[in-house]
Amino acid sequence: MTTEVFTLKNAQGAEVQITNFGARVISIKVPDRDGRHGDVVLGFDSLASYQG
Repeated sequence: MTTEVFTLKNAQGAEVQITNFGARVISIKVPDRDGRHGDVVLGFDSLASYQG
């Protein structure tokens, strides 16, 4: 099975990445009060790390 990553974005600049490998949320990037985006999900840095 090929693992895919889906990205959802909203008008305020928030972004979430979800994989079809167990429907894992691998990234949520949201702007802070200064407008800088940061990833708030604790996890691996690469998709390959989730696959073991």
